[in-house]
Amino acid sequence: MYPGVTLTDMTDTSTLFGLLSNRTRRRLLAQLRDRASIRVPDELLVGGSTGERSSGIDPVSDGRVPEKPPPSLAIMLRHNHLPILESGGYIEWDRDRGRVSRGPAFGEIEPTIRLLCTNAETLPSGML
Repeated sequence: MYPGVTLTDMTDTSTLFGLLSNRTRRRLLAQLRDRASIRVPDELLVGGSTGERSSGIDPVSDGRVPEKPPPSLAIMLRHNHLPILESGGYIEWDRDRGRVSRGPAFGEIEPTIRLLCTNAETLPSGML
C-alpha cells in the first residue's frame, strides 16, 4: 500500500474511485488539498492541479482559459459534482458566496489526492 493510507482510514475503495472518476471532481479536490477554500467555478478553471493560480494557462486542458466559465460546467457543478461531494462530507459548499471548502470527511480522501498531485507529471495527460 501507500505510506499513511489504510483502508480503515478512508472511504471504501469503490466510493473513493467513484469520487475520483470524474476529472472536474479530481481537480476540485486537488485544489482543496492546498487551499482552505476555492471559488467555484472560477478558480477551478484557472488554477493548476496543486491549487496555485496560473497566468492564464490551464496546464490540465489545451492551455486556453475561457473568460467566463462555460454554462454547462456551472450547471454540472451545481447539480451534480458539488452535491455528490457535499453529501459525503468531503466538501462544505457555501452556495451564497460560491465557495467550497474542505468538509469533515476530506481527510479520508486526502492521502489519495496527495498521491495523485505528487505524481501528476508521471500520470497520463488529463489525469488531474
